[in-house]
Amino acid sequence: RDYETGGEDRSFFLGKGHGDIQRFLQDYLPKYNDTKDNGYIAMFTCNHDTPRPANTLSQRELMLAYAFLLTMPGVPFIYYGDEIGMRYLDVRTKEGGYQRTGSRTPMQWDHTKHYGFSDTAGEIYLPQDKRKDAPVVVDQVRKEGSLWRVTQELIAIRKACPDLQADGSFEVIYGEKEHFPFIYRRGDFFIVLNPSLNKAAILLPEGRYAPVYAIGPAPGKHFCKPQTFLLLKRI
Repeated sequence: RDYETGGEDRSFFLGKGHGDIQRFLQDYLPKYNDTKDNGYIAMFTCNHDTPRPANTLSQRELMLAYAFLLTMPGVPFIYYGDEIGMRYLDVRTKEGGYQRTGSRTPMQWDHTKHYGFSDTAGEIYLPQDKRKDAPVVVDQVRKEGSLWRVTQELIAIRKACPDLQADGSFEVIYGEKEHFPFIYRRGDFFIVLNPSLNKAAILLPEGRYAPVYAIGPAPGKHFCKPQTFLLLKRI
């Protein structure tokens, strides 16, 4: 959030926000250049001390955020439950957890008692999401195009492509202030990320590209559609 503007949410992945990838790059690139030959930068969706990303991002926005996370250098971490979009819960603190307690609720596996976390406990230590649309693993495993499915597919692609792994190179192709898309290169792969609600021009070096993976509608000849992710390989 941008506290200089009254706490307005300016997340790059928020479709209706004012995403500015430069806010990230100005902080990230010096650290990346200083550490790339000596170790890894770890980036995570959340942890037990922070609100879950589903607190502010929709399922599509989460997909785009995870696609970014899983195609960047370094080591990605997906906090348990974030792969299905578990919500941050506004619950009473336990053991001084305060606002952090809402990110520590038990995993939601299925539709049995306590979402499969325990079938013997009368009452569990922390409450769970009781809304009818609470995300559970079993539903998302079965559903084509679910957040869980997309996350699994991206992990598999990363594992299969050394260019997309921790040690691969990284180059910004297009990343302008409050303009979309964000385009970056990892070896022979080019990633086009447009989280905005507007289409955006695809600005790539001359050459031939084969689509590898996409989130959202297929692109036009020179434009990517709103809230889309494209993974292309130069051929």
